Amino acid sequence: MHKIIIYLLLITSFLYSNSLNNPKRILILHSYHKSMNWVNNIEQAIYDTLKPIENNYLIHTEYMDTKRIFSQSYLNTLKKTYYLKYKDIKFDLILSSDNNAFDFLRKNRDDIFGDVPVSFSGVNNFKDFSLNGLTNFTGAVEIIDAKLTIKAALKIFPKTETIYIINDYLTTGKAWTQTMKRQLKDFKVNLQFAPNSSLSELQEDLKKLSKNTLVLLGVYFKDKDGTYVTYEKIGNLITKSSNAPTFCLLKFNLKGDVLGGDLISGYQQGKLQSEIGKMILDGVSASDIPIKKKGITSFIFDYKSLKKKDISLDLLPENSLIINRPVTFYEKHKMIIQVTSIVILVLLMIILFLLYTIKQKKKVEKELLKSKNELNNVNNQLEEKVKERTILLENAYEDITQYKYLFEQNRAVMLLIDPKNGKIVDVNKAAIDFYGFSRKELLSMKINDINILSNNEIQNEIEMANQEKRNHFYFEHRLKNNTIKSVEVLSGPITLGKKQLLYSIIHDITEHKEHENIINEQAKLASMGQMIGNIAHQWRQPLSVISSASTGMKLQFECGLFEQKDLVSFCDCINDNAQYLSKTINDFTNFIKNQDAPLAFNLKDCIVNFLHLLEGSLKKYDIKIILNNEVDITVNGYQNQLVQCLINIVNNAKDALRDNNIEKKYIFISTNIIDNNVEIIIRDNANGIPKQIITKVFEPYFTTKHQSQGTGLGLHITHDLITSMHGTVIVRNVKYKYNDEEYNGAEFKTTLPISINEM
Repeated sequence: MHKIIIYLLLITSFLYSNSLNNPKRILILHSYHKSMNWVNNIEQAIYDTLKPIENNYLIHTEYMDTKRIFSQSYLNTLKKTYYLKYKDIKFDLILSSDNNAFDFLRKNRDDIFGDVPVSFSGVNNFKDFSLNGLTNFTGAVEIIDAKLTIKAALKIFPKTETIYIINDYLTTGKAWTQTMKRQLKDFKVNLQFAPNSSLSELQEDLKKLSKNTLVLLGVYFKDKDGTYVTYEKIGNLITKSSNAPTFCLLKFNLKGDVLGGDLISGYQQGKLQSEIGKMILDGVSASDIPIKKKGITSFIFDYKSLKKKDISLDLLPENSLIINRPVTFYEKHKMIIQVTSIVILVLLMIILFLLYTIKQKKKVEKELLKSKNELNNVNNQLEEKVKERTILLENAYEDITQYKYLFEQNRAVMLLIDPKNGKIVDVNKAAIDFYGFSRKELLSMKINDINILSNNEIQNEIEMANQEKRNHFYFEHRLKNNTIKSVEVLSGPITLGKKQLLYSIIHDITEHKEHENIINEQAKLASMGQMIGNIAHQWRQPLSVISSASTGMKLQFECGLFEQKDLVSFCDCINDNAQYLSKTINDFTNFIKNQDAPLAFNLKDCIVNFLHLLEGSLKKYDIKIILNNEVDITVNGYQNQLVQCLINIVNNAKDALRDNNIEKKYIFISTNIIDNNVEIIIRDNANGIPKQIITKVFEPYFTTKHQSQGTGLGLHITHDLITSMHGTVIVRNVKYKYNDEEYNGAEFKTTLPISINEM
């Protein structure tokens, strides 16, 4: 066994070291110098998205600096430099930013790097035909939408007559100018583009702008005289030179008194191209990935600038992001403000019944705690015995005398099983006495002959024990006289000679199981107390309506204002609310009713009815139920047992949403038919179950709550009931989206046969 573990560790170590010695190589090619925030934002997004250290990527970065140096001879020099520098390096991916790097790769990639996949970003004025004849090119284009920004600006300033547009006369600036002319041609305003002038001349022109003029800042990095101005400073310079309202199209221009607009973000560009790059590194062909042309801009406005211009936030486009907004008193103290005092008026009989139920619940919890401690002690003792006896057996199997003492003469029931075929290899005297078979009979049998599970289920459990994934099992075994006994089995691998077997200790827990069934019934009684609380909560409004209606009739009658039509109206009102109360009682009666045989029922109605029972507590904690059970499904089975399971799961989700202080609380319930089974999925958004305990949630008495709030049997009972109905229930943590928002939570998937013959 030890040799196998060492061998596996050596293989794992070799594979890991091999992956470290062969990292995937990525080249980042920027059009501009790293001193520009636009470039830094793209690069930061690349590192945040790809996580090179974590994923063993080796990144090379080149800055072409074509804002300051741009000529054909310079590009030829870069081509030679990159060829000499990287001729012996095979890249797995190239990430390029902005037009000049994109154009450079279109012309020179194959000569310098070969057919390496390219994911680009920040490309202006992109045309699909620009990639004709090229393979392995994809990415995210930089599509400005001046139209949306101007449309929003004209809504804020409807008297605008002129729009003064500022772009520089570099490659990107010229491309933007052409795009803006095309996008804004249908607006009924005068479009005036700033001339190719010096920065001081531009400032003078801004000072002369007329009253009803807006300024739209596109892209501006260098003036006519070659003077550079950073993107971050240009917004300040423009708004200091003019009082005209100024809008922009790039997020880093949102400085000074610039108001905002439908903005492009360097970080978003880098993130999009990196996500595409990750797909390429995972094996997807770049040619099969469509170029990202949508979802690359968003409305962003500066709160302080809006207030200086006295602009109402109601005039902004829907879902606009407002930056630099001061935190309001409500936002700061939201939880405190939302806390309200609820006065609950309940009928005297309900109060007395609740008090009795609470008393019973405490009694049950006391018994459960006592039983839990007893079972834990028994489990601990059995596990210690298994460890001690396994070690002794491994060391002393060849010593017949000691083997006879430890195995054959031991009072505990013991079996040795061949995990390959389930054959019983050896038994001790206690096993012979327990099962009632002779030694010869037992040694001619397989474990399948005494375990009532199916052959496939037994083989799966054997594999779990043999691979040491589990060593603790609960089964039902058949004795020679056909009596069925509930047993607890502790089983693990043991090597005897050169053969690996399963060493199993069997403990008869039939009486304990019967006691646990009684406790389960008491646990259901305790849950009825919670259900009564829900009903009391739901009854308040209809009882109040009935009281108001009857009092109103009496008052009108005493004042001589009572008419026959009023009688009909009041009676209808009282009858409707009485019917509601009656339905609540019927639902509760169905819940507590025992069901001994399978019956046909509508699954959709079953879910609606059990949610009606929980309506009060769900509303109390502002939990919204999202149902997706449009398929009409008829199940032949045990409706009451299924309702108890679903209530346990939903109550578990409700408690998690409450305890984790989730602001928007959701529970999603969906149903579907797969083959001949019905699938019920219940999902919440309470951030999921911690990894270290998610495998234990179905174990008996396991709970993370205080003993006054939970017994640890709810999900265990659910698992047992679903299993007894020939179904399965599994739990996992999931991430999902709802209404364009991402959530994390726990998902319980219950699968049952559409028709259950017998439990």
